[in-house]
Amino acid sequence: CRLILYSETHRKDEVPRELQAEGTLERCKILDFIALCQTTIRLPFVLKHLADGSPLFEDITPACSIDSSSGVPLGEEPTAMKFPQARLERIQRYLSKAVGWDPEHATSELRRLFFLQPNANEYTNDTE
Repeated sequence: CRLILYSETHRKDEVPRELQAEGTLERCKILDFIALCQTTIRLPFVLKHLADGSPLFEDITPACSIDSSSGVPLGEEPTAMKFPQARLERIQRYLSKAVGWDPEHATSELRRLFFLQPNANEYTNDTE
């Protein structure tokens, strides 16, 4: 998981790739995504990032400056990223790209499958 997260945070935009932006998400990719999320959330550097906004990797410039004497953020971080939920969502976006999904499409499909139609979707009567 660390390597996947590192690869996604350091990926250059000039390298094009096809991300699934429509259609039904494959069952095996859903399971891969869930496993990645569960494993990633247990990594110590991810827990620290979620708790205090520290950079995920040392070679990434933090989103805000840190006071060297106290270690407290100086408040230059974008407002949305001050909350752990926003940082978690950013990590989930990286992981959705890692399994080949467009993050917006993945979010809407997962919301539909697990929250909007949990008892009536294409996997409801599946025997797998």
